[in-house]
Amino acid sequence: MPIAAQDYKNMEDILQMQTLSLLIDKLRFLLGNRKYAVRATWYLFYRIEKLGLFVDKLRFRLKKLINKDGLDGAPSLEVYTQSEYNKAVTPLLDGGVLNEHVKNVKELAKSDTEKKFYVIRRWARSAGLFSYVLSNFSHVTYALSKGMIPVINMQSYPNAYLERGQIGAENAWEYFFKQPCGYGLSDVGDSERVYSSPYLCPTVLPFTQIGYIQHWAVVYQNFFQLSDSAAQYVEEEYNRIIKPGMRVIGVHFRGTDYAKMRPRDHPVQPEADDVIRKVKSVMKEWNCDYVYISTEERKTLELFESAFPGRVLSVSQMYYDDIGFDYGRRFILYARFNRDNDTYLKGLEYLSSITILARCNSAILAPCSGSIAAMYINGGKFENTYVYNLGVY
Repeated sequence: MPIAAQDYKNMEDILQMQTLSLLIDKLRFLLGNRKYAVRATWYLFYRIEKLGLFVDKLRFRLKKLINKDGLDGAPSLEVYTQSEYNKAVTPLLDGGVLNEHVKNVKELAKSDTEKKFYVIRRWARSAGLFSYVLSNFSHVTYALSKGMIPVINMQSYPNAYLERGQIGAENAWEYFFKQPCGYGLSDVGDSERVYSSPYLCPTVLPFTQIGYIQHWAVVYQNFFQLSDSAAQYVEEEYNRIIKPGMRVIGVHFRGTDYAKMRPRDHPVQPEADDVIRKVKSVMKEWNCDYVYISTEERKTLELFESAFPGRVLSVSQMYYDDIGFDYGRRFILYARFNRDNDTYLKGLEYLSSITILARCNSAILAPCSGSIAAMYINGGKFENTYVYNLGVY
């Protein structure tokens, strides 16, 4: 069932920038009230990221003087507004049109025909892996609408999965995923037919409406393939955890900084006890004997193990409460575990946790980017799905 074009109407101009003076006034108010101090920190990061859009607009207006992206070595794309983005993507709401664009871009990637490349970038040091997945999803869909080859750049800008010395040298996206069409930054070069996306992603709202996950899953399944090393790791974890014949309810519980800091306009997360009660209420009906839990907190894992003794499954990973990290004040992506390649391993553990969640028989999900990605990966094959809808913070 296609999404009606008018569903986009209320999303127009979502990404319009506020003035710097309004930003300062807002921060002064928030910081002046101690109870809002945590939200002020989140708000600051959120608005600083949005300033990237303003920078892009300036570059476009001064394109006669600045016609190259200094980091990508490519011309900047004319910055589009949310309305322009919606107009470009709206035709893909028809399933037949979407499949045709997917087919055309994949055939273009394999052909010798001259190509336009769309380099996807984002400056978001505090964003997690599946936040990148959803923002990149928005950009990949835009590239499809324009018949361009998407290339994801998590190399030129700081992110949670690159150590300081790796910025500009390694593409963190390729640690976990293959490039959408097989072309990396080194393949693109300085071609005049290479365009860089705005720093700030378009809204992901059209792609996270629960009723249309299966519609958009075709994009994920065609352009978001795991890297060979990540796929091998996930498969080994899956075979270790879930044995043939097991009937499993997959649960994603998002705690830590998300629940403590309550980021503005993000979905409210359920309490662990509520999720446990929900699992107990459907376990027999859904004909499942085991519970797979995807979480960052050991205390949550232990609550489930106490409620379902001998029947709880989970990946091998580090837990943030094991090291006493204060995730009520700082994002968990700033936490460091005492091991080599920690930034890479945190991403790999999170990736395996969500990918295995997607392979369970049924699912109970707290609303967040990891849960949305799990539904994309699953492609509508869950026998039963329950997603909490408790409003936003």
